[in-house]
Amino acid sequence: MVVEMAVIIGAGAWLGNYLDLKYNNNPPWLTVVFSLSAVFLALYYTIRQIQAWQKRNES
Repeated sequence: MVVEMAVIIGAGAWLGNYLDLKYNNNPPWLTVVFSLSAVFLALYYTIRQIQAWQKRNES
């Protein structure tokens, strides 16, 4: 679960940085936006995994 979160956040940060460099953005807004979006996506994914794990272990 930790590795999956790191990959999602790392991919978001890399994509934002790549787009900032490609479009020559002076304040790196795309890096910030994509990084924060990736954090929320990773949290959502983790919560969904925990909920599925809890359902499997209830019975």
